[in-house]
Amino acid sequence: MQSICKKQLLGLTGLLLVGFLGGHLGGNLFLFGGADSFNGYAQHLANLRPGLLLIEGALGLLFITHIITALNVWFENQAARPIKYIATNQNSEQSLASKTMPYTGLFILLYLIWHLFNYTYAFGINHQPGLLTIKLPNGTVETKDFGLYGIVYASFKFSILNTLFYVIAMCVIGFHISHGFASALQTFGFSHKKYTPIVEKLSKLIGLIVAVAFSSIALYILIFNPINAISGGN
Repeated sequence: MQSICKKQLLGLTGLLLVGFLGGHLGGNLFLFGGADSFNGYAQHLANLRPGLLLIEGALGLLFITHIITALNVWFENQAARPIKYIATNQNSEQSLASKTMPYTGLFILLYLIWHLFNYTYAFGINHQPGLLTIKLPNGTVETKDFGLYGIVYASFKFSILNTLFYVIAMCVIGFHISHGFASALQTFGFSHKKYTPIVEKLSKLIGLIVAVAFSSIALYILIFNPINAISGGN
């Protein structure tokens, strides 16, 4: 029973994190609207402080609970499979996404640390300016502070490695969700011969949407350079 409760806690925190990811994606899509659009969204969030700190604290607790519970469940599963050939036979029936959940989860944790340092810390705590040098339609060059939009823009436009890592991370997150969403629902009894295949397909679709939608933002800036920036940084 205790093991079932842990899996349900893991599933619940996972579903809540998917919900957060959906909201985060909605905010990031403002990047397609330009600096005023995205910075306006960011300022709106900033105006919610100090109440927003409670939400951020709850979100941090949610992440920590999910990670600790996932590790706990993984170690319990390992301990319950002492015979290697039996474990190998059982794993052969699992999908690749299912088999790699602990590893994709670890990668996501490393990405999260990178993300917080490069964006949240750089702008929200260190107050780093988002300087970009752009070429205007009349041919003149201008350097100005684009705020958080500038920091994000420069990280994608002027660093192929950043963009590549970001796109890979989004694909890994989508892959993680492609199994995790359906698995979370099954821990709460949403398992039926007729409807389980539909839930599994929905889970894969959500994972695909997350990977493609987030990645498209970085690739759009890298490839199309909508504000005609020629350099970035301080």
